[in-house]
Amino acid sequence: MKRKIEIKSIWGSILFEYEKENNSIKETLIEAIKGGADLGGADLRGANLRGADLREWGKLQSSSDILVVGSIGSRNGYTTIFHTDKGVFVMCGCFKGTLDEFETKVKETHHGNKHERDYLALIQFAKVKFEL
Repeated sequence: MKRKIEIKSIWGSILFEYEKENNSIKETLIEAIKGGADLGGADLRGANLRGADLREWGKLQSSSDILVVGSIGSRNGYTTIFHTDKGVFVMCGCFKGTLDEFETKVKETHHGNKHERDYLALIQFAKVKFEL
């Protein structure tokens, strides 16, 4: 049976929806991530993400392994950081990569400005949150 699942924000607006046979919240979240959906403010309470497969990024252990912060940076967008069994990965605008790669890119792109300071503070927060 086809099942459509919506990921809504904490304010009730639909951020992403996905429909397929025998769909699950986990599969819908994976499709949202693969498609680069902006999940800022996503309400993931009750979502069982244990073992969620982010393809090459590894598996989430729980929904607490996702950090979404916004509005931040030159785009005033949302940055999503995932802590998986293979490491910590970041999605920010068109950037997708490791936390270390993100830090390098931030320093190159925003050297000396407020956006660099904001992103570096976020990186430090992620390191504390994920006990790196």
